[in-house]
Amino acid sequence: MVRQCLVACLALAVVCALGSCYVQVAPEPRAVAAAAPRPARPPASHGSVPTAPPEGPSAEAPSDSPAMATGSDGAYLGCFVDSGNRDLRVKEFVENGMSVEVCGGLCREQGARYFGLEEGRVCLCGNSYGRYGPAPTKDCNVPCPGNSSETCGAQWRSSVYRVAAAPALPLVSSAQGGYLGCFFDSGNRDLRVKEFVENGMSVEVCAGLCREQGAQYAGLEDGRVCLCGNSYGRYGSAPAKDCNVPCPGNSKQTCGAPWRSSVYKIAR
Repeated sequence: MVRQCLVACLALAVVCALGSCYVQVAPEPRAVAAAAPRPARPPASHGSVPTAPPEGPSAEAPSDSPAMATGSDGAYLGCFVDSGNRDLRVKEFVENGMSVEVCGGLCREQGARYFGLEEGRVCLCGNSYGRYGPAPTKDCNVPCPGNSSETCGAQWRSSVYRVAAAPALPLVSSAQGGYLGCFFDSGNRDLRVKEFVENGMSVEVCAGLCREQGAQYAGLEDGRVCLCGNSYGRYGSAPAKDCNVPCPGNSKQTCGAPWRSSVYKIAR
C-alpha cells in the first residue's frame, strides 16, 4: 500500500494552502496540430499571362543618333539646325548639281552613316546628327539644283538622311553598255549637255549627276570633271591606258585623264 502511494505521489503534485489540501494533476503536454497542407497552385493554362502588378513603361534602347527615329536605310530623318561648327563633320562637298542621290553617293563613299543637304548646293557627311536639335520641317525649303522636286535644306538648316547601304538600282549597268572606253576630248567638249567639277568624284556620282540631266552618257575626265551628253566619240577613241587618273571619290575607279574621258552608258 505504501509502495502504491509513493508511486502515485510521483505523478501527483500535492498543493496545500490555508490548511486545506487539494491534488492538482500535472497537465499533459498539448499536441501541436500539424499545419494543413497548402493547396497546390494550379498550373497556368497554356498561353496564360501572369498577373504581375503593372509596371511603368519600359525604356526603349537608346537610338544611335540623338534625335529622331532613323527608320530604314535611305530614310529621311528630318530638318535639323546647323552652325559653322558643323553638325555632320566627316566631310563637306559643294556641288552645283546637288541632289539627294548625289549627296548620298558622296557620303557613302566616305563611309559615313548620315548625310545632310544644306542651302541647295552643300552636302555634309557624318556619323551622328542632331547636336543642335531639330528644326521645323518647313524650314528646309530650298529645292535641290540637281533635282528640283527634292529639298536641299536651307541656310543653317540640314535635310538629313540615313545613307543607304547601296544604290537601289545600278547607275551604270553593264547590261546597257556600262564602260564604253577611253576617248579624246577638247575644249569644245565631246559630251555637251552639262559639266560638273567635284572633289569627291566617282563613277557613281558622275552617272547620278548625268542621269538627273536626262543624259545618256557620262564621261569622267582628269579626276574631278564629270561630263554629260547624248553622244560621244566625236574626237575618236584613245588607248585604254591613257585613262589612268584614279577617281578621288573611289581610288579603285578611273576618272579619265587630261583631255581623256572614261565614258559610260547611263542605266535607266
